[in-house]
Amino acid sequence: MVGMSDSGAVAGAASSADVVSAGACVGGVAQIVEHLDRLRAGVASLDGYDAVGLLVQLDEVLAVGEGVRLAAVSRVQGSEVWRDVANQTANSFLRARSLRDHGQAARDLRAADFLDAHVVVCDAVDAGKVSRGHVDVVVAVGLANKTRARALPPFLPSLMAYAALVPVADFRRTMRAWAAAVDPVGVGDGESDAFARRYLRVSRVGDGVKLDGFLTPEVGSKACAALNAALSQLWKNRDVDAEDDRVMASTEQERADAFEVLLDRLLTTGGLPKAGGAVAAVAMTVSLERLEKPCCDGADLASLLDQFDQNLAEQVEVNRRTGRAGWRPQISPDRLIPGQSATVGPSNGPGEFAVSPRKARLMTCDCKIRRVVVDKASLALDVGRSERVFPAYLRKALEIRDGGCVFPFCGKPASWTHAHHIKHWIDGGTTSLDNAALLCSAHHHAVHADKHQVSIGADGRARVDLNLTRQT
Repeated sequence: MVGMSDSGAVAGAASSADVVSAGACVGGVAQIVEHLDRLRAGVASLDGYDAVGLLVQLDEVLAVGEGVRLAAVSRVQGSEVWRDVANQTANSFLRARSLRDHGQAARDLRAADFLDAHVVVCDAVDAGKVSRGHVDVVVAVGLANKTRARALPPFLPSLMAYAALVPVADFRRTMRAWAAAVDPVGVGDGESDAFARRYLRVSRVGDGVKLDGFLTPEVGSKACAALNAALSQLWKNRDVDAEDDRVMASTEQERADAFEVLLDRLLTTGGLPKAGGAVAAVAMTVSLERLEKPCCDGADLASLLDQFDQNLAEQVEVNRRTGRAGWRPQISPDRLIPGQSATVGPSNGPGEFAVSPRKARLMTCDCKIRRVVVDKASLALDVGRSERVFPAYLRKALEIRDGGCVFPFCGKPASWTHAHHIKHWIDGGTTSLDNAALLCSAHHHAVHADKHQVSIGADGRARVDLNLTRQT
């Protein structure tokens, strides 16, 4: 046990023997630390089996140590020494004098009270058979409400005997099964709370995408089942006992690879809902000029600066002529430095990433990713198809060219738009770039209802000429 001075400074290990009376423990904690130092010095000479044996013994020592620690916590609580300082609680007193935060101190106090109240648990801890982790599980699950607290005591001897045989994770599963049996209503309420806490956060973090979430047990089981199937497929592809379908332990990287397998299967087999007429797919956009250059060749800096200034000035001038007073200028970042990099992103929404030329070359070989090649002006090179519905690669080409709804002063993003046939399909119009424009739902209806004229301008981009007579 480490002593503290009144000022809160930690006393040295050599003086810690003074904390325990001489008759109780000669040498105190300092002697324990000295013995551990000697054990540490001998670890390097152990073989693997001896090291495992030492680990088992140390687990028992740590369990006993936690029991002693909780006994000290109980003594602090019972002595009410924390009342000597105004406005302090047992929790704040412990935090001020040990390296514990509020949550840790609260768990210490609850565990200490539990050991004081239940001798069978205290004996199991003192014998080094049950770890602090097991105790925390019993307290958290068994004392979650009055129903469980009343049912728990008769089970404690059996639970302690079981806890001495299994790791904490297995013990937690058993305790949850016990709770479901003795307190089905409380468990059901907990499931409702878990449902309310469900979330899935998808965020861009510089050079990738981070997924973070909490799923209910049933949804989490679906995710695990799908990942396990994908992992099994990956292992078979690696010729690791192709007849063995067991779920094996996997690393985080392997689970990420399995997640990609699931996404590939989902995107290539179809069945996903469309968004604004766009089929769910991944599209990579790259200029022909960039593909033809060596991957290591960068842009000429002077030319790049001139290109940036010129493109910005052109967009500012367009806003000056067509924009509304007081409105924020509509500047397309994709048209400021066109053709110098490649991007990858979903075909049915925002979220593109710039990727290196090396990655672009690699991805052009991936049949699961749509490729759109553009010219120097960032206009997609036409890809004629005979389908009525715009395929993903052509849809992506429209997004690159139009950027969003082309109706004057609209500004809706591409993910909110429909691909409009300028000359209707039934009238012989083709599904191609020179016969298409992006319009949001409201303006798509307006074009058909009010006879506004859509055309491709001399600059190769779509435009809408308003029919101010508004024919009926």
